[in-house]
Amino acid sequence: MQLEQECQQLLFEQRKLQHKQSGSKHEIARRFQLEIKKRKEEQELLDFKIEQLDILEIGHEIVEQEVEALVEVQEGAHWNKIMGEKAIIIKDDIVIRIDR
Repeated sequence: MQLEQECQQLLFEQRKLQHKQSGSKHEIARRFQLEIKKRKEEQELLDFKIEQLDILEIGHEIVEQEVEALVEVQEGAHWNKIMGEKAIIIKDDIVIRIDR
């Protein structure tokens, strides 16, 4: 809803600016349409994520983002243990679990 409201506000601001200025109305329209397009794409991504959550079974997790990190390796270390999956689980911007 917020993204849709932002799009409506941008359209309003675009019309207001085009009436006020006699300059390049085409350039104004292009810049505003670019901002509206960004919000529409973000809205589509959020809709997709909501669809994925609807089909997700209880107890399962969705990997949204992966981050590469440096890992300390010493002689005699077991490679499979070092390279095993590690995860930091975040919910509502709070770290809730670290899997090593």
